[in-house]
Amino acid sequence: MPNMTMTIDAKVLKKARKIAVEKNTTVSRIVSSLEKRIGNVKISMSDKNFSQETKLQGRRRMKEQNTSSLDNLSRTAYRSGVFSVFLGVLVAFVHVINGDFTQILVGLLIFIMGYGLVKVASKIRFVINDEKV
Repeated sequence: MPNMTMTIDAKVLKKARKIAVEKNTTVSRIVSSLEKRIGNVKISMSDKNFSQETKLQGRRRMKEQNTSSLDNLSRTAYRSGVFSVFLGVLVAFVHVINGDFTQILVGLLIFIMGYGLVKVASKIRFVINDEKV
């Protein structure tokens, strides 16, 4: 039987990564076991980030309790952030109307803190969505 070379494109490699995460292994282990089963076939990867994936040695999924805790933290941070943003704008606006320009910075500080909480909530949400893949 002659030697054959197969190339895996990015879409197939992405699906293989999902399967590897589910089976708690790596794509390289799956490919090597596939090569052993088939015989004289060499499989090459076309993805640029494949070397990074092989170093990870398979990701483990987050526990459901940790995911739900992060989800609750994300919701709380988002709600607190939105409330702080509106409160900061309101404080700054009231001080501008009253002509007390020295206290506008307090409203600006509250606004910035609220914006930071909204950004933290979005990063936590990104981590949760990344773990679900």
